Amino acid sequence: MSTDDKVRILHGDTMFTSPGINGIKGFMMSDGPHGARYGHGSTAFPTTISLTATWDPDYMEVVG
Repeated sequence: MSTDDKVRILHGDTMFTSPGINGIKGFMMSDGPHGARYGHGSTAFPTTISLTATWDPDYMEVVG
């Protein structure tokens, strides 16, 4: 992969999309309280306010 290709991937196409380069498929991310994630097949934990509502520091440590 050329330096220009690497910069294109890091820069992205739009705010939440990555370009496809040299057979590598581009992808779309979303952003929110869970952080950046890809589509519906991603792992996302509850937001921090929900985690604190559990009053379970052991669980919060595992998630962290």
